[in-house]
Amino acid sequence: MKLDYLDTSSSKHLYNIFQRLNAVNERGQHVRVNWHFETGDEEMAETGKDYQSLFQLDFNFVEVRELF
Repeated sequence: MKLDYLDTSSSKHLYNIFQRLNAVNERGQHVRVNWHFETGDEEMAETGKDYQSLFQLDFNFVEVRELF
């Protein structure tokens, strides 16, 4: 999944997905989140870091020139 914009509704859904992935991770199955963001999109990079701080998941931040 690649997102270039998150509104309040999609952020809530993404939060719910991360909650479920966190539960899987806590049961011993390793979960890695590859968070892609475009070069210069500091807001999207920061959003990924915010999610990282909320969940015990292995986040990998990937800066790309263009998402699409």
